[in-house]
Amino acid sequence: MKISVLGTGAIGGTITKKLAKAGHKVSIANSRGIEGAQKLAKEIGAEAMDYETISKNADVLIISIPFGAVPKLPKIIFNDLPKSSINF
Repeated sequence: MKISVLGTGAIGGTITKKLAKAGHKVSIANSRGIEGAQKLAKEIGAEAMDYETISKNADVLIISIPFGAVPKLPKIIFNDLPKSSINF
């Protein structure tokens, strides 16, 4: 399954590691851009992406950011989500 995770903190990072270990194709992004997600991506075999590309072809999009940051998310994140994707 292609899973994108937005947020690489304590919760998002842990979810990402477990999903990658389970064999899913994982993409990650955070507020620091591709460079900010690159270290974790390399550690676990995920792909670092930016907000503009994180949702492309995702079967599942997990948003794991502080609640107060949700209204500040750029709408572009949701533009390329397939209609069949699951978002939580």
